[in-house]
Amino acid sequence: MTEVEKDRSMELQKQMLAEHFRRLEAAPETGEPVVYTFVPGNLTELVRSFGALPVLPEINALQSAMRGKSQAYIAAAEKAGAKVKTIVWTQGRYDLIAFGEFPDEASAMAFNMSLGKLGHLRTETLRAFGIEEMESILKKVQ
Repeated sequence: MTEVEKDRSMELQKQMLAEHFRRLEAAPETGEPVVYTFVPGNLTELVRSFGALPVLPEINALQSAMRGKSQAYIAAAEKAGAKVKTIVWTQGRYDLIAFGEFPDEASAMAFNMSLGKLGHLRTETLRAFGIEEMESILKKVQ
């Protein structure tokens, strides 16, 4: 096997990553603050400037998707009258976001409260407005 010649920048990058993950692994013992970020890059550098180590969130989204938990959620939502449009796994505050429609707001609220009774889920409902609705709303803005 031929050995690849590495320039100095490749070695430095390898050292920087190794040091970053060493610090991240040691954070529970050292007490160094750790922050999960949604967007790597400039935000990551900003977090580092506050003396915190960012934890890149790809692992959370992957774990949620791999658990296969969404099928039961979809079935329960449909049983409650919802039309589930799509489910996405996210990086950051939420592991999963479901997009769908309930026949009315009361049905959506009852479904979310049923999920809340399980004790290990948190829900947040966001009212969305389509283009036509938004245009109508904007016409009323003084």
